[in-house]
Amino acid sequence: MKCPILALLLTLLQMSRPGVSQPIIIQDPGSVTGTEEGEVTLRCIVTGAPPAPVRWYRDTGSGRQYLYSTSPPPNERNDPRVSQVHQNHDTDSSIRIVRLTVNDSGMYYCEKYKVLDGSLIASGSGSRLSVQEKFRPPVIEGPQGRVLAGNAVVLTCRSNGPPGTKFTWKKNNGTVRGEQSNTLSLQTAKEDIRSTVTCETTDNTTQQTLSSEPYSLGASITVKPDVSIEANPESVKVNESVSLTCRARGFYPERVNVSWVQQGGAVEPAAERGENAENEDGTFSRNSVLNVTVTQELSGATVSCRVQIEGLAEPVQKEHTLVVTDPKPKPDQGPDPGSKLSSGSDLVIPVAVAGVVVLIVLLLAVGLYCRFRAGKKKAEIMRTPVLSIETHDKELTYASLDLQKKSNRRSMMIAESEVCAYAEIKGAKVRGAKVRGAKANDDLTYASLDEANLKRKTKEPGGGGRGGEPPGKETEYASVNFRKN
Repeated sequence: MKCPILALLLTLLQMSRPGVSQPIIIQDPGSVTGTEEGEVTLRCIVTGAPPAPVRWYRDTGSGRQYLYSTSPPPNERNDPRVSQVHQNHDTDSSIRIVRLTVNDSGMYYCEKYKVLDGSLIASGSGSRLSVQEKFRPPVIEGPQGRVLAGNAVVLTCRSNGPPGTKFTWKKNNGTVRGEQSNTLSLQTAKEDIRSTVTCETTDNTTQQTLSSEPYSLGASITVKPDVSIEANPESVKVNESVSLTCRARGFYPERVNVSWVQQGGAVEPAAERGENAENEDGTFSRNSVLNVTVTQELSGATVSCRVQIEGLAEPVQKEHTLVVTDPKPKPDQGPDPGSKLSSGSDLVIPVAVAGVVVLIVLLLAVGLYCRFRAGKKKAEIMRTPVLSIETHDKELTYASLDLQKKSNRRSMMIAESEVCAYAEIKGAKVRGAKVRGAKANDDLTYASLDEANLKRKTKEPGGGGRGGEPPGKETEYASVNFRKN
C-alpha cells in the first residue's frame, strides 16, 4: 500500500512536467428538464486530472450559489437534497437533485480544484436545468360577490397544464355541453344552492386527466327572503302593548341581519332576534319579535322590519301600521275632521262654560219673569204728601199720586204679600170714609189695590178724560172705589 502523501507528491510532479495536458470536464450539452417535486441528474465527467475535489455551483456573478462537493470549502454546507451519483469514482462526479422546485431552474457548473491551495484547475461549460411546474388538479374560482338566484354565474377553471390542455365542465356529475374553455357561464336557480360543479383538465401530451374539487354553487348564489309582519293583537288602545313578529322565509345564505325601524328612522334595539331554522330545500327562516307600547304619539305610525343578507344591494323591508282603537288628538292639534268622536277630556271646559252660561240665562229669565209677575200683582208704593184730593159725583174718588220718575228705593218700594199689595198715601186723613179692606190711623190711609184699578193714562186732547180723570199734566193715579156715607 502506497503512502498517501508520497502518491500526492508524485501526482503534483507529473502535472508540473512540460507536455502534460490540462483536465477536461464534460457536462450535459443540452438543457436538462425536471418536474416539480421530482428529481433530476446532472452529469460531470473529469478526465486528464489527478484526484482532486470537484465542486458544484449554480449560476455566476452575484447570484453564484454553492451546492455540493465531496470536500466542502470552509464555511459552506452541502444542499441536503443533492448527492453524488457514484461515490469515490475517479472520473464521474455527477450529482442527483431531489424534490425539485420551480426555483431550482438555472445554470449548474462542475469545477475542479487543487488540493494544496484550493485554486481552480478547470470548470465545465455548465448545464441548464429547467424545472416545470407539476401538473396539478385544476381549481374553480367563483365570482367576487354573490348573484341573485335566477341570474347567470361565471366560473373560471385555473390549471397549470401545458398549452392545448382540454377543459371539461360537469354539473352534479353530468357533463355540461358546449363548454370546452376554462370559463363557464351557468344559469342558476333556487335549487342550485345544493348543486356542485367540477372541472376536468387533460394534458394532450401525456393524456393525463385531473379533476378539480367540487365547487358548491351555494357559495355564489343568494336567495331573496319572503318577509311578513304579524301583529298580536291587530289593534290596541293607547298605552297598551302589541307584539310584532317579523317572519323571514326561504333566504340563503344563512348569515342574515334582521332589524326593526320605527317611523322617523329610530332603530329599535330591544327586539328578540331569534335563531335560524333550516328548511328542507336548504334555505333558512328566522323570526324576530318586537314588543311595542303604543303611545298617543305612535298612533298611526309605521314600524318596519328590515332583512339584509349578502348579495342584496338593499335590504328586504316590510312595513306595519300601528292600529289604535281610541286615538286621541295630539295636544297641539284640534279634533280630527274625519273623526265622529272627540276626546271627553278636551270638551270638559267648553261644556262647563256653556252650562254655566245657560244656567245664568235661565236664572235671569226666571228672575225677570218673577219680577214681572210680582210687579203686576203686588206693589207697595211710597208716596210724598198728597197734593190734592178730588171727589166727584160718581162713586169714585181719585187720589193723584204724582209719582216721580226716579228709579230709587226711596220713591218706590215693592213689598210682597201673599194676599194683596197696598198703596200708601201720605196726606190728610179721610174722616168718615169707609174703605173696604183698608186700615186707617192718624197719618196714613191704606187702600187695598185688589179693588183699585191702578192705571197710567196720558193726557187726552180737550181736557179731562173719561171717568172724571184729573185734567192737566200726565199723572199716575190710583182709582179707589169708596162707598159714600
